[in-house]
Amino acid sequence: MVAASASAEVLSPQRSVQDALASYYGLRQYVALRRFVEDATSCVFADREFQRAFNALYRVRRSASWQAAFYGIFQEARTTREIGFPTLLHEVYEKTGRVEVSFVSKMLAMLDDDQPIWDSRVVRLLNASGYTHLAIPSHYANCAVRLQAAEQSYADLQKFYHQFLASDEGGAFIAQFDALLPRYVHISATKKADCLLWGSEALEREPQI
Repeated sequence: MVAASASAEVLSPQRSVQDALASYYGLRQYVALRRFVEDATSCVFADREFQRAFNALYRVRRSASWQAAFYGIFQEARTTREIGFPTLLHEVYEKTGRVEVSFVSKMLAMLDDDQPIWDSRVVRLLNASGYTHLAIPSHYANCAVRLQAAEQSYADLQKFYHQFLASDEGGAFIAQFDALLPRYVHISATKKADCLLWGSEALEREPQI
């Protein structure tokens, strides 16, 4: 009976769908990265395996010098708990010369899983759907203007998540996630919403037949 039960688990269509969905969202990698970040003895600056996993999950394609600066700031934020978005955004800009709205939000969300990820494609989806109107910093503006726009856009995104997750629709989103992926009910509501919004954006990009 034990063997039969184990076989049924392996061959379960429901389990297969759950595994595929978790893989699509990168949840196994996400949970492992969060566990590493929460380990007080770990060091994201020194650990190349962590960096490779983070780079793969979030598609970081930057130079070695950029990554050294980024992961140095990441590690410092872990130890000092200075993890506000404006602070991190400006530190990354000062050390790399780039206004990295998305990557800074991903760093912040890894440090504090109640913080949302800023993704330009998801932002465009939210704007097009009428949920909110978030600015997308222009690459053609000067850096001071871009930094200010990035701060405001992220603050507006935080406000949207707060309101959305407190709404009936947001509650239905989270309930749907928990029903689809019961092994990941422990992750934050913000991360669950991130997954569902990112998945919705990806579906919007599917070619029409």
